[in-house]
Amino acid sequence: MLPISNDQLSAIRTAVRGRPDGVHQPLDPSNPDDAAAIRAFLELSGKTAEACPGLHADLDRLTRSASPLARADGQVLDIVDSGRDVHGRATARVWHLDTEGGLMASSLALAVDADSGRPVALGYANRVGGGLVPAATRSESALPAPDRMTTIGFACSLSTPDTDPKFGVVARTAPVIGAGPIAAVVTDPVTHNSHSEVRIGLGRPWDTKDLDYWYKQDLSDQPQLVVPFTGSAHVPYPLANVDGGRFTEGLQVSTWLYSRTARSFVAHLDSRQPLGERLTGDASTSVVTWSYPYDGDGTPGNYASLMYEPLAEANDNLTAFVFSFQIPVRDPSGVTPTYNFTVCTKDGRTARRSTA
Repeated sequence: MLPISNDQLSAIRTAVRGRPDGVHQPLDPSNPDDAAAIRAFLELSGKTAEACPGLHADLDRLTRSASPLARADGQVLDIVDSGRDVHGRATARVWHLDTEGGLMASSLALAVDADSGRPVALGYANRVGGGLVPAATRSESALPAPDRMTTIGFACSLSTPDTDPKFGVVARTAPVIGAGPIAAVVTDPVTHNSHSEVRIGLGRPWDTKDLDYWYKQDLSDQPQLVVPFTGSAHVPYPLANVDGGRFTEGLQVSTWLYSRTARSFVAHLDSRQPLGERLTGDASTSVVTWSYPYDGDGTPGNYASLMYEPLAEANDNLTAFVFSFQIPVRDPSGVTPTYNFTVCTKDGRTARRSTA
């Protein structure tokens, strides 16, 4: 049984109803419906009035505003993954980032049966100080995944002690297909030096022994962000629209990463080159292969690896990486024309089941 009351669930449903699917939008504390949802989300993420009296005092003050207070500037909120785990349970992951700082932040992931309205999975994360706040539903309390699922993400962030908190929500409804995590193999990036993370050297003209990957670049305060990414995955449906190994239509892929400089956090949405050209499909085996290989001696601005815009400060730390696939398939049940999955660093460089 998930720890969510009927009143909390009703408030959340009211606030997300009618919002565009998969689009992050701010919640307005001066709007009674949004304010009720904010309180419900905060309670579910452990930030009750007793535990966080200052935050709730701010919320009480904001609810009395005569002007709209919906603000999304500086906030990034994404549903990274949702669907069914290997045991058939509902699962979801939400990432939040406040690019303006991060005195205090929370994120929450909630999965709901799209047809019955019953909650099936819940999880949250709280963080003091800046950085990525990834929330994943808890498998031990999750219920079996429904055929159609609405995934809801919530974020609350206070950038500095002198600013008002910001609240946001994102929701997406989709059929859940497949029986568990997809069989994916990622060959790059991986650590070659027994690090706990992959280390990529940028903005330096020489290699050092502590790196897993090094891209030859002039010493620069504006290094181009580059990530090698190669691998393959077996899709549990026949591939559609494949001609000579290339997808002729229906293929959609995207990538984004979060990085940190000495002063701020940055969300880089999408890469700087056409992504679908490096992805192929084998219709006889239903295997999809992607190739953005490591080419450390390549030309800056024209690498075969994934390229992102330059970012100030050469000593950036890559916080997280995501690559999302939407593959056209021939589903005999007719439930979905595409099969979606995501590869992300926070899942230990493995792919997880996603909704279609």
